[in-house]
Amino acid sequence: MWPHGKRWVYSITYDEGCAALMDHAAPIHRELGIPGHVALVASQVGVPRSVPGSSYDGMMILSREQIDGLCSGGWGVSCHSLTHAAITEENADEEVVRSRLVLEGALGREVLLFCVPGNNDSYPASAAVAARAGYLGVVTIYDKPFSATDHEAITANIPVMGIVKGGRVQPAHPEDIAGDKAMRIKPKG
Repeated sequence: MWPHGKRWVYSITYDEGCAALMDHAAPIHRELGIPGHVALVASQVGVPRSVPGSSYDGMMILSREQIDGLCSGGWGVSCHSLTHAAITEENADEEVVRSRLVLEGALGREVLLFCVPGNNDSYPASAAVAARAGYLGVVTIYDKPFSATDHEAITANIPVMGIVKGGRVQPAHPEDIAGDKAMRIKPKG
């Protein structure tokens, strides 16, 4: 159960879990009272990033202690595969199933979500083995690119989370306070 009887929450997810978020993002989350979420490559906790071709190579990844601190503040953790490779039927047992065991061993805590690395092309193979691995869900990205005619990040059908008042996020609509909605869509127009 979420705080205040809420049945759902919004979260901002940080793929890779770069330690720099402790200096930049985490303080803002604390100030606003909004926990976040980190998606961690199981083989890379507390070490410099080492994924060939990654723009994050060499950046320090969060340590177990830093992750413990975030989780004590309400943050969530998901597994972002073993090596950040594209997931296929051939490597799904290693990248999805085994990665959960490796990450849980590194963190000393249960990991119940899998975050598909790269783009959604890896979703089918990931989803096919996720339940067997013990995950409760698979997280993907919205990978529809902006175009010449569709370049708005906020449109009439995007859910409204809330507004910042007094250093905290307040529900944008009074009916959201009860937390009895699974999703509320912004009305068109």
